[in-house]
Amino acid sequence: MKMPTDPILLELMPELIETWVEDLNDKFDFYYESRDTKEMYRLAHTIKGSCLQFSLDEIGQVGIEMLQKVKDNEWDSIYPYKQKLLNMFDEVKVILDNMDK
Repeated sequence: MKMPTDPILLELMPELIETWVEDLNDKFDFYYESRDTKEMYRLAHTIKGSCLQFSLDEIGQVGIEMLQKVKDNEWDSIYPYKQKLLNMFDEVKVILDNMDK
């Protein structure tokens, strides 16, 4: 996975990841179950934007895909994005942990 080279972004990255993991775990299921298009779209849009700003382009691309699924009301294909994003954030955590060693 491509990581930023900017030391400030790398320093802020753990907090960003923690926030997104919390949001996915705390909000995603509720938005999914209630078919809350507005909030699910906002969640995907914000993940996309913040990840692209942090040079996490691969995760940002997943956010873009999820945005389209929400926009197209393809709820049956939205749910797997939660685990996919959580796995990608875990991968970033491992990379960051290995960078500290």
